Amino acid sequence: MRISTFLLILLAFLASCKQEPKQEVKFQYIKANNATTTDSTIYYTVKIIRQFPHNTDFYTQGLLYYDGVLYESTGQHGHSALYKIDPQTGKVIAKTSIPNDKFGEGIAVWKNKIYQITWLENTCYVYNAKSLKIEQTFRYNGEGWGLASDGNRLIMSDGSFVLKYVNPQDFSQVGTKQVHYLNGRQVYNINEMEFDDQGFLYANIWQEDKIVKIDTAAGKVVGIIDISPLREIVVRGDSPEVSNGIAFIPHSRTFILTGKYWHSYFEVEFVKR
Repeated sequence: MRISTFLLILLAFLASCKQEPKQEVKFQYIKANNATTTDSTIYYTVKIIRQFPHNTDFYTQGLLYYDGVLYESTGQHGHSALYKIDPQTGKVIAKTSIPNDKFGEGIAVWKNKIYQITWLENTCYVYNAKSLKIEQTFRYNGEGWGLASDGNRLIMSDGSFVLKYVNPQDFSQVGTKQVHYLNGRQVYNINEMEFDDQGFLYANIWQEDKIVKIDTAAGKVVGIIDISPLREIVVRGDSPEVSNGIAFIPHSRTFILTGKYWHSYFEVEFVKR
C-alpha cells in the first residue's frame, strides 16, 4: 500500500513537471540587398532623355524646378549656397551663399519663396525666388536633411523613417508621418525629396542608388526606382559621391536627377521594369 501510494504521488509529480511542446516559430528571411521586395511594390528603372553639365564642385543637397529654372542647394561648411541654374545648359544664373558655419541641405518652394534648411544648425533660410535675397530666417529642432512642399505644408526629413510636417508661415511642426515599405520595414535614411503633380513624394535614400515613391497619406513606399545606370555613367570621370537631387518638371512629367560632385544632370523618365 505504501509503495502504491508512493508511485501515485511520483507519477502525479512527474505529470505536473511535464513541459508543453514548443510552438513552431516562423521566421521571415530578408535578404540584405533585397529587403523591400513585395509582390505589390512597383519597380522602375530610368530612361535617359538628355544629359547636361553639372558643376563637380557642387555637394548637392537639394534640387527643384520652379518657373522654368533649376534651384540647387549645396552643402559643406564654407561652401553652402543656393544657386539658380539654367536647366538647358547647367550654367549658374545667380548665387547666394550662407554663413560658413552653416551646412546647407534640402530646399522647397512655397508661394514664390525658396526654403533652405541646414543640417545641424537648426536654421531655415527663406529666399525670394527671383532675387535669391534672404528675406527671413526660422529656427527648428533636430537635424535637417530633405525638404519638399505639397503646396500647403512643408515636409522635412531628418534621416529617420519619420517625416515632419511643417507650417511654412512660422516653421512650426504640425504633424508627423512614419514611412514603411509594403512589407512593414521602416524606411531609414530618407534624404532629398520632391513631389510630383499626382501627390506622390519621391525621395533619395542616402548611400543607395535608389529613389522611393511614397504615398504620404498611407505612409507607404509604393514604388522603387533603380537609378544605378546613372552611376555607371558618372564613374567614368572622377569619383562621385552619393546620388542626391530630384527635380520634377510638370509640363513634361520628367525628372532631373544628379548627385554630390557628379559631372552631369540627367533628365529622365521612370519606366516600369
